[in-house]
Amino acid sequence: MIEIRLRHLPFFEALATSPGETSPQWRRANAGLLVLRLVDRALTDVERVTARQLAAVHVAHRAMEQGDATAPMIRRTLQALEAEDLGKIAVALRDLGRVYLSQAAWAMGRDAYATGVEAAQIAEREDVVLACMFGEGHAIRMLREFDVAAAHYTRLHTLATRLGDTRHQLEARLGLAKLLIDRGDLKEATVRLDHVILRARELQCVAMESKALHDRARVAGESGDYPSALRFAYDALQLCEEPRERDRILTDVAHALTLVGEHAAARDGSLIVAATAQEQDMRWLATINLMELASREGRVAEFDAYRRQLAAEPLPPQLTASYHRAEGAGLAALGQHDAARDAYIRMRTVSERHHLAQSTIEADDALRRLDVEPREAVKQAVPRYESRTFLAYHHVRWVASEITRLRERTGVSA
Repeated sequence: MIEIRLRHLPFFEALATSPGETSPQWRRANAGLLVLRLVDRALTDVERVTARQLAAVHVAHRAMEQGDATAPMIRRTLQALEAEDLGKIAVALRDLGRVYLSQAAWAMGRDAYATGVEAAQIAEREDVVLACMFGEGHAIRMLREFDVAAAHYTRLHTLATRLGDTRHQLEARLGLAKLLIDRGDLKEATVRLDHVILRARELQCVAMESKALHDRARVAGESGDYPSALRFAYDALQLCEEPRERDRILTDVAHALTLVGEHAAARDGSLIVAATAQEQDMRWLATINLMELASREGRVAEFDAYRRQLAAEPLPPQLTASYHRAEGAGLAALGQHDAARDAYIRMRTVSERHHLAQSTIEADDALRRLDVEPREAVKQAVPRYESRTFLAYHHVRWVASEITRLRERTGVSA
């Protein structure tokens, strides 16, 4: 009894920190918790889930806000429980975990994936075990439990090797490389990523090659080599066939274009994502990037329009912090120092409330710059790229023109 009460702690924490029982956050966490507790009962095989218990969770499911992305997955889990099909339960929890990760609800995603692993093991669905373990590892890494994540990815690699699953072997290696990036060991991360890229190419695993190239772009960007970051990101985009992943990569291509000073093409890329992305979070992120670009180029009316649009949206915590960061930078660039300070304070408040360590640090740094060096704080610290080589310059220009052509082919207005 004690063990069951302690399970799914992230959901209890979400209930405790929500605005109230009528809020969308409370109803989302409540439905998720109730359905996972029913799964616990189904997995113990002590007593069957009753119709009355299922009906109670159906009530909680129907109370969820219309359009909540987790609702269809909770409904599928309930249907699988009614059918007493552990394999389908595992698949539904895999997909529920994926939605939680898309919302940056890392702890709840980790919980859903871990429960999915249990169901898949009992159902002897090895493919789903691997998929849930991979998702769980990602959630652990995003919670910045690096040692736990490293051990988890090692177990994933061992199991994938035993089962002969090449894709998840590469996923595990990629996860370990991501941990090196998170820890700041960019040199070793580069070595690991280059190895994954070559191995994926040898095995003709295009999806994994694309993912590794995308991370290679991140390393190049963090090393200050923005043209290489653009090159790797665009190579990853060309290989990627999964729509959601393409949205993420295109967002990073647009960001890299900003860093090399190709603002018009960066805007084109962000416009595509804002208009066509599969996930709402990616559309919001692209809109934040568009707001930032507008402030960089002094388009005040456009900046204000994006600012108002985003202020009315139910952004998840990480994106709320990103919004206030872009808002503060834009207001500072426009000389509105008091309003910029208020935006950075809101960023810090959100970051502290949701334990977003990096965003908290960034908010404090921005406030310090605003107070100590107001002139420096209003500068947009992204100089136009000065070509180091003839080929690098022309590759940058070529990618910029390709992104503009992509916007035109997509039919998105400029």
